[in-house]
Amino acid sequence: MVAMFSRQKESFTGSVGQDRTHNDNTFRALKCYSSDDLTQWTLENDSLTPAKNKELPEEVIIARPKVVYNELTKSYVMWFKYRHPNGIDPNMRAGVASSSTPCGDYKVEDVFFPTVDNVSHYAGDTAMLVDDDGTGYYVISSIGELKDGYVGQWFP
Repeated sequence: MVAMFSRQKESFTGSVGQDRTHNDNTFRALKCYSSDDLTQWTLENDSLTPAKNKELPEEVIIARPKVVYNELTKSYVMWFKYRHPNGIDPNMRAGVASSSTPCGDYKVEDVFFPTVDNVSHYAGDTAMLVDDDGTGYYVISSIGELKDGYVGQWFP
């Protein structure tokens, strides 16, 4: 799965996706491509790799990356799904990495279970958006029983 992103102040459209050249789910890289016309794509970089981030061993599955630009920090922020191939728990955590350029080398900031109202959730399918006022949102689907059986409120 790939994530498309753009930054309107620059004429840049990018796409980040999993490297599946080895025909398996092991983590090799999240590759970043750019395009001026959405028909021709150029590989820019292996932006997130186990070699550049020791927190991400090859045996984990890194999937579904999302990239947004943070105006406050002047950096690109990537969220991704992080899961172990052996069983459900502790599967489907969220990972966050940042870079000063859209297709640069991303440094892992954290890997964790997303929390809403003090309840940990599995990071299933996700979406990200930055509102016009600069507020960022991370939307998750949750699979399985919630911690302590507490559902919490999604919208206060």
